Amino acid sequence: DQPLGVVELFTSQGCSSCLPADAFFAELAAKENIVALAYHVDYWDYLGWKDTLSRKENTERQYEYMRAFGSRSVYTPQAVIN
Repeated sequence: DQPLGVVELFTSQGCSSCLPADAFFAELAAKENIVALAYHVDYWDYLGWKDTLSRKENTERQYEYMRAFGSRSVYTPQAVIN
């Protein structure tokens, strides 16, 4: 069996809008036919509370998507599908 899709979620503990996205992401992750990958970014850390799960590499990955999509900015939460 192959998965129906891959979902990558870019999120942060410091993002007030991320809680609903994290909850929905957990539902997706529970499905057997979805590969769910969570990436915590570090660009919210400047607010004074460091995301304990963030990694610079995750932020770099999100910026790579931004450039590939021709976007001007990144945001959280952001999901990339397939």
